[in-house]
Amino acid sequence: MNRKILVKKSTKLATSFYSLSLIEHRFINMCVGGIHKDQVINDSSKCKVYTERFAQEYGIAKKEALSQLKEIQKTLPLKQVIFPGEYEVEVDWVKAIDLINNDEFYVEFDEEIIPHLFNLKEWFIKYELDLIKHMKSIHSIRLYEICKTVAYDKAGWKLTVQVEELKLKLMLAVGDKYELYGSFKKVLEGSLSEINQQTDIKVELQERRKERKVATLIFMVERKL
Repeated sequence: MNRKILVKKSTKLATSFYSLSLIEHRFINMCVGGIHKDQVINDSSKCKVYTERFAQEYGIAKKEALSQLKEIQKTLPLKQVIFPGEYEVEVDWVKAIDLINNDEFYVEFDEEIIPHLFNLKEWFIKYELDLIKHMKSIHSIRLYEICKTVAYDKAGWKLTVQVEELKLKLMLAVGDKYELYGSFKKVLEGSLSEINQQTDIKVELQERRKERKVATLIFMVERKL
């Protein structure tokens, strides 16, 4: 019997700016969850993902899983994370992904991303992969992870964020498709529906206006019993 996959990520990574496809995000979670809790990862380590296990977890045929993983092999090395701060820093996700016999993918993560995915001792979120693996929207997963950064804060269990900042975190600020708040809100409502139905938390959205325009969002987070 396969053990449950536990995903851990730093809160800084969870609230950073990046854009991954749904299958890329699933792949990274498989890498992170496949590491034993006592295993130390460094820049020479190779994390392993099995094609068959990937197919099993996401309910797809092995042939389809292999096709998705080969696509990730090409696209993920081109993706970056932007860590906000006084000086915004762009960090690559991975250095290389190697395929062995169409069955095993070996992943070398960038040394600067490793402290945010592995060897975590404090300031991290964690969840079982089962909670989010059936989500259809990458935005639902991102919003879930962002909400998890406050889900165990005894001070309030609420996340306050500016509309434009959240758009940036979800990489929805490019172009004018979501310029109108109504369009962006549809994305949020769909994501909250998935979060509330499938995960270990319940999230309620509140809006705050400035000069008749919604400027601030408050996510009230409650852990399900």
